[in-house]
Formats: sequence, structure tokens, C-alpha cells
Amino acid sequence: MYGVILPMDRELILAKYLRDKRKLAQITKNSYCQSIQNLYRFCPHELRKITHKDIIAWLNYLRERKSCTPATIRARLSAVKSFFTYLTEEEIIAYNPLIGLKGPKLGTKSPPTLPTDAIFYLREATIENLRLGTLIEVLFATGVRVTELINIKLQDIYWDENAILITIGKRKSQRFVFFTDICRCLMEEYIESRQDDCPYLFINHHNKQLTRQGVFYLLKNIAKTCIDTNIYPHLFRHSLAAILIEMGAQLQEVADILGHKNLNNVRIYAQFSSKARKKVYDRYF
Repeated sequence: MYGVILPMDRELILAKYLRDKRKLAQITKNSYCQSIQNLYRFCPHELRKITHKDIIAWLNYLRERKSCTPATIRARLSAVKSFFTYLTEEEIIAYNPLIGLKGPKLGTKSPPTLPTDAIFYLREATIENLRLGTLIEVLFATGVRVTELINIKLQDIYWDENAILITIGKRKSQRFVFFTDICRCLMEEYIESRQDDCPYLFINHHNKQLTRQGVFYLLKNIAKTCIDTNIYPHLFRHSLAAILIEMGAQLQEVADILGHKNLNNVRIYAQFSSKARKKVYDRYF
């Protein structure tokens, strides 16, 4: 028997859904929660009264009023689909209004990378800021995700191999990433300059573990001073992949370095690297 779900109960149901999804990484749970709450704000009905038309209207709102990209809309839709499938399985609602609903098609475009000479200008701008200079160098040299970056501990650094053991990665898998001698020198100097007992490589001004928000804030502010372009952690990851492909690395090698299980996740870099070389060729022939 399906119960009547009142608006005030929606947050409780969302909280239970997130608790029951134990296998999801916390960052995925946070993303799902944001997407579902976005729908809640747009559609303040009882869950059992949300219709297919309501979902369509919400998607149109994201596209037309919020100017969300197709990728963002697909991500939000995926989260809401998972939630309503759960509601149906738990017999909280009798009918899933998202059945048969597909997200917008994604156009094929080149992954965003750092602007030309950006690393040079970022290095120059952070000469007096050892922590930020080291952070930028680690991102550029290793291509780690931001969650992986902030969870690097000093004990995870293998100095003899110029390697870092990533213990908190996507799908909870472990892998080694490698860094350059330039990166090594900066890390050593940065660590020696610290006077704290925090186990993490990157800390904030309170000698606590640096947060995701802290990393985004630091990068955004330094970019304004030297390259006038918004940069974010994943941009360094894209850039490393593109550089490796340009230098002749095989797809499997790039996938291993970045921690991708699926080769399709790096195939796009090879595709656009080939297109770039073709443009150069066409310039002369």
C-alpha cells in the first residue's frame, strides 16, 4: 500500500536514500543530493504527485533559465533517475515519472586544457607563495583529482621513486602517480618550511587538511593575477592527458597514469590530438 508522502517528509526520504546508497562515493552522494534538492526547489509537490511533465519542465528550466550545459543536465537527470528508481523500489511512489526519459545528446568537443604558457605564468606568480606553487606543480605533474590531492599524506610520498601512493581514489582503488624533479624540489622545500604535525601534504592557514573548496579558491584567485582565465583542478588533469598523448603515450598508459579503468575516458584526447596534427599538416599541403 503506497503511503501519502507530505512535502515535509521529502528531506527525510532523501536522507534515507543517501544512507542506503552505501556503495556510492561521498563526492557522488553530494552531487546527487544537490541535483535532487534542485528538483525539490523547482517542484514543491508531494513526491507521488511529480509527473513526467514536471520533470520535462525542470530540464527546460535548467537549459533555458540556468544555462546549464548538456553534460550538467545529463548528470542532474542521472541523479534524479536513481532517486526515483529507489522511490519506486521502496514503494514510496507507485509510478516512476522518469521512465523513458533521456538526457540531451553530448556534442563531441575537445576537453578543456590550460592556456598556452599558463604554467610558466603560474610558476612566476607563485614564487613567493611556496604552498600554492607546490600545489600547482603537484596538480600539473600528477594529474590527480582534487579529492585525491587533498588526501595525500606525507607518508604516501615515495621520494626514492618520485612517486605518490593515491589511497583515496575513484572507486576506492589505489595507484601510484609520479612527479618531476621540479615538483620534488618544491615539495621538499614546502614540507621543510612547515612547523606543524598535520599528516597531510597540503594544509590551510589553521594547519588543518586543505579542503576542496580551499583548492578551488586558491586557484581562482591566483589565476586572476597572472593569466586572467578561470582555472580549476581538473583542468590540470586534462592538460596532462593531452601532453602525454602528444608525446606519443599509448592510451592504456595514459589511462593507467590517470587512474581510468575505461579506455574510452582517454580516447577523446587522442582523437583531438590527431585533429590538431592534421591542421598543422594541412597548413603546408
